[in-house]
Amino acid sequence: MNESTPKILIIIKGALLFFLIINPIITRSQNEGFSTFISRFAQDSIFQRQRVCFPLVYVSWNYANDKEDTTSVRMESYHHDRLFYSLEDRGEDAYPVFYDNFDCKFRNSDEMVFQWKGFSSVDRRYYFKMLDGLWYLVKIVDYDPIE
Repeated sequence: MNESTPKILIIIKGALLFFLIINPIITRSQNEGFSTFISRFAQDSIFQRQRVCFPLVYVSWNYANDKEDTTSVRMESYHHDRLFYSLEDRGEDAYPVFYDNFDCKFRNSDEMVFQWKGFSSVDRRYYFKMLDGLWYLVKIVDYDPIE
């Protein structure tokens, strides 16, 4: 070994430390944009399945008993949901609303709610949470009497 060998080892160790410690911090700070995410989530069934936290919490209204029902949807029984495309296809009189937190108030957070709000009875909400810089669907609340 010559004199330059220890210097090369120091440079290699420094580079490894950067990629193992610093790089993940930089990567996490570059959060995914919600508008790009939601468009792909609605259109790409494979991407959507990767971005759902299973078991998915699904809340609906039981009109016969006049109470809320909460169930868990497992990956095996989950079906691709086209979000804002599906109600338009059915001719519903609803419009989309985006909230940037679970309280449905307009303020910045790592939470988003996509809601179908209807002029009649449509009320469906999709709850998204940012985890490690990426958006995930964590809950659906569906009070739509049609379903």
